Amino acid sequence: MNCGDAIRIIQKKGKGKTVGNILIDSGYINTYNVLKNGIRDIFDNKAKIDLWVLTHLDADHINGAVKFLRDPEIHESDSIIKELWFNFHDSFRVRRSNGYVSFGKGIKLKNDLK
Repeated sequence: MNCGDAIRIIQKKGKGKTVGNILIDSGYINTYNVLKNGIRDIFDNKAKIDLWVLTHLDADHINGAVKFLRDPEIHESDSIIKELWFNFHDSFRVRRSNGYVSFGKGIKLKNDLK
């Protein structure tokens, strides 16, 4: 499909330890284990995701977040996300879908976040 697999974890270090975690996007559903392992590493270090940014609606940016929000193993613990920014505005309409538009997933993700 000529698209990326967008997952980035940025860690701010201070005095020999991680003092902040920023997660950018979340990859595809079929690469969710990569995201889950990164989040598990953060959680195992008794840390949280300070900021999670979902930059736009493409499947390789939001589908991992959709799966994360529905993963019962993750949600057995306290919330590990302090703040989430989701670049989504649902007042526009998609005239035609060719299977690559993630607009519907964006609506589901917005509803899950509520």
